[in-house]
Amino acid sequence: MIINDTIYSSWEISNVLNSNICEYYIYVINKFAREHDYQNITKKLNIANELYKYLELTGFLDNVREVVRNGRKYKLVGPSDYVTISKHISGISIHKDCDGYSSINGKKYNCFYKVGIYLNDLSSKQQPYIGGTYFYNEHKELTVKIKPEIGKAVIFDMREWHSGSPIPKGKTKYMMGFRLLYKRVK
Repeated sequence: MIINDTIYSSWEISNVLNSNICEYYIYVINKFAREHDYQNITKKLNIANELYKYLELTGFLDNVREVVRNGRKYKLVGPSDYVTISKHISGISIHKDCDGYSSINGKKYNCFYKVGIYLNDLSSKQQPYIGGTYFYNEHKELTVKIKPEIGKAVIFDMREWHSGSPIPKGKTKYMMGFRLLYKRVK
């Protein structure tokens, strides 16, 4: 489902992972990340390909198989070797990741989109966006709040201004993510 009111193309896709798989990844994160507020980009876990395969099953990737940047055409080659693991007890400030490079088996490719997958849901009827992702316009004014759901993926252009919502005391938000990599088509 397309996310309206973002600067660039962004999507949210429910049920990319089921609750059992999410519980497994939370277990993995807790074994890997002993600190309470932790975010790391690592190759050690080697699970970006697993997450990519689940995303592929949704049919979503047809939306981003080819992209155009600065008048140049690029083709999707797969996920980066690296996965971002997040275990947060606080929110994440407004930032953007910007286009860059990452690798697959040591070979560099362009990365244009980031994929984040919620592993748990801290929201409630009274506070439906707790633990979610916020998007902003070019003036850093809030335009979109994404409600977290177990197994939901948020895919967005890395040039988007975004943040993680504040986390209530005593709660922990778990996410995993990776970047989609592209090669230039001549």
